[in-house]
Amino acid sequence: MLQEAGIQHIITERQNHARELVREADLSQWDALVIMSCDGLLFEASVFDTPTKPQMKKARGNEEQQPSLLELQDTIISAVIDKINERADQTDKAVHYNTVQIDGLKKSLDFCHKEVADLKKQNSILKTSCETLQRKVSEMETKVNESDRYSRRQNLRLHGIPEREDDNLKSRVQEVCRAVLSAGEVGAVMEAIDVVHRIGRRKDGNSNQQPRPVIIRFVSRTARDLFWRASKKSEFLSSKKLRFKEDLTAEDRAIRGRLWPTIEAARKRGEKAYFVGTRAFVNGNEIKDT
Repeated sequence: MLQEAGIQHIITERQNHARELVREADLSQWDALVIMSCDGLLFEASVFDTPTKPQMKKARGNEEQQPSLLELQDTIISAVIDKINERADQTDKAVHYNTVQIDGLKKSLDFCHKEVADLKKQNSILKTSCETLQRKVSEMETKVNESDRYSRRQNLRLHGIPEREDDNLKSRVQEVCRAVLSAGEVGAVMEAIDVVHRIGRRKDGNSNQQPRPVIIRFVSRTARDLFWRASKKSEFLSSKKLRFKEDLTAEDRAIRGRLWPTIEAARKRGEKAYFVGTRAFVNGNEIKDT
């Protein structure tokens, strides 16, 4: 602080150092001599015998008197104290500013904490709602699949019938069904088939493309099962490269697709493996879908 105030200062290093400094210095160049120490240093600096000491001029008339050593000392101490007070005021202002900023940050953090707590609560509510909706959707999908599966129980798909222009598809399907059934069962063919149509859009251009499958809806589940059992042992279908398949839902086809490698491997080992709906069996034991 003495340096900032422009005050020259010297730190003594040994005994009588202050006396030597005062003896050698030109005191006329100094405004004042301030001693910050005990009485020993004050004694050293005040007792000197240098002949070069200038004589203080006495004040005459209106001439300005030189301030005494004590007055100069008080002035310097006051300047130092003012500087200290100024720094203290600046520090107080900085502390106050930082306190205000910290309070603002605390309020912001408290607000954010409350917002996060509210969001967590809302998220928990939404999570519960989503789980409930997912459960309901799953139940609805199961019901829709079961309803779709039930509506397909009277259907079979016939693959391999070539497509023709102006084709009487129902008559051709009836001919195939007659060939599949035994002589005693043929009479029921005309009444057993209700609806016949192809699946998907017609494919133009390439004649080598596979014909679209035909879906056959029978008048009853009994009639459908009759043709389904007969088709499994039909030599006519094999010779004509025709094949009946069950009309499965998309979910049931996916389940069978996952179970098929197990069924195929069992058949290659010579074991009895088959499907009943979407259930798979190997040697009478059901294979679960994983």
